[in-house]
Amino acid sequence: MTAQELALRHPGRVRSLVIGCSTAGAASATWTAQADMQALVGAMQSGDAAQALRASWEINVSAAFAAERTDRYDEFVAVTNHDRVSLRVISEQMQAIVGHDTLDRLAQIAVPTTIAHGTEDRMLPYPNGLVLADAIPGATLETFDGAGHLYFWEDPQRAARIALQTSARAD
Repeated sequence: MTAQELALRHPGRVRSLVIGCSTAGAASATWTAQADMQALVGAMQSGDAAQALRASWEINVSAAFAAERTDRYDEFVAVTNHDRVSLRVISEQMQAIVGHDTLDRLAQIAVPTTIAHGTEDRMLPYPNGLVLADAIPGATLETFDGAGHLYFWEDPQRAARIALQTSARAD
């Protein structure tokens, strides 16, 4: 969402754009299922850091990845513990997401753009990626089949390759 606003407000500063696991917001958005959000918020408010981390991991990656790649969970915990984010900041981020609305302006984006989205994204479900790809002229949609919100954790090499390919299209 930040990348969208940067490209829209300062187009001269953006040569290419990768929008990952995002939404155009407002009426076009498909939001997190209520049960998923309640479980995540409940875990975060529980005071149990381990429970909050586990809930965050499980909603942000696909169920298959969470089950198969327990080594990546350990890495997620290490990264999260190193760079802690307060509940206040998370709450403010959620409020900003709900207020986000770029749909009517996305056609103004005129740089090479790739939309990357996991089909199993439970935070900002996959239909959001389809809306973005349809709204931005010439945008390419890169679908991460079976991946969740953190598709770049599930397939980091492909995510990096897509970013480099998109950047190369600007040259």
